[in-house]
Order: sequence, then C-alpha cells, then structure tokens
Amino acid sequence: MIYKIYDASRERFARRYPAVCRYMREYKALYTAFRILSEAAVCITYGMYVIGTVLSLFFETNGIIWLYEVLHFTVVPFTSFIVTTVVRKAINAPRPYERGIDPLVPKKTKGLSCPSRHTACVVAIALAWMVYAPVFGAVMIAIAVCIALSRIIAGVHYPLDVAFGAGLSIVIFVLYDVAFRIILPIA
Repeated sequence: MIYKIYDASRERFARRYPAVCRYMREYKALYTAFRILSEAAVCITYGMYVIGTVLSLFFETNGIIWLYEVLHFTVVPFTSFIVTTVVRKAINAPRPYERGIDPLVPKKTKGLSCPSRHTACVVAIALAWMVYAPVFGAVMIAIAVCIALSRIIAGVHYPLDVAFGAGLSIVIFVLYDVAFRIILPIA
C-alpha cells in the first residue's frame, strides 16, 4: 500500500517536474540565485546549530532548563541524523535522476533518496531553536521549509522524501521532548 502511494507520487512528480524547473533552465540568473540561496540556507542552518549548541552549553539560565535546552540541541539532531541515515539505507529508494528525470542540480549519489537527511536535520535544528528561542525557531522553520523545497526543485528528492524526513524529525523531537519532561521536572 505504502509503495503504491510512493510510486504514484513519483509518477506525478515526473510529469510535473519539467514545468517546475523550465524557468530555472531558461533564466540563468534565476538558476544562480536558486543555487546561492539553497547553499546559503544550509550554511545558515548548520551555523545556527553550532551557535545554538554553544549558547545552550555556556549560557546557563537554570540548571534543569539548561539541561533541557542542551539535550534538545545535542541529542535530538544527532538522533535524527542517525535514524534518518539508517532508515534511508534500509529503504535505499532511487533518486529522481536515477529514474529518468533531468535534475536541475546534478548529483552522483545513487539511492538513499528517502527520507531526505538534509530536511530531517534542518527540521531537528529548527525544533531545537523553538525550545531555546521561539522567534529564532520560527525563522529556522521557514528556512527548513525553503531547504525542503529546494531539495525537490533541485531534482534530488521526491516530495514524499522530504515530508518523510521532516516527519521523522518531528516524531523524534516529540518523543525526546516527552521523555525530557518526564525525567526533568521543568514545568
């Protein structure tokens, strides 16, 4: 059942993708802007991860809340990365360009399309920021959405790949958040 849904989604993507990226191919400035913004968003996210981890480690507010924030910045993204890596190796779904789609951004990786690890990691980082500083968290969620869309537009992931990556990180975040609240009596 799930494979049928996934296959139907890939077929819809294959039909619609050429129209989506036609303008990017025709207008080099648009393509260049897309590439720069995509790379910048990833760099900003990982920079914000380092900043958030350092802030949570070295700027203690209250012992229990401090530990709660540190755990969200360290354990949740790390677990999302590991779980996503294991799941994508187990599924080993082909990437769009392996199935005849001409990607906007050439890539050589074979398989490992689902779930999207970029998306899973940026969502985990954004959720950590939601715990530490909700305003920055909202900005990071917007950046995470942009990165997820850029993976689809680049032609390196299907829409369900990025949705699965985001969903996986949300589930991991919620499970850890519940566990942290049980273990650490913060509110």
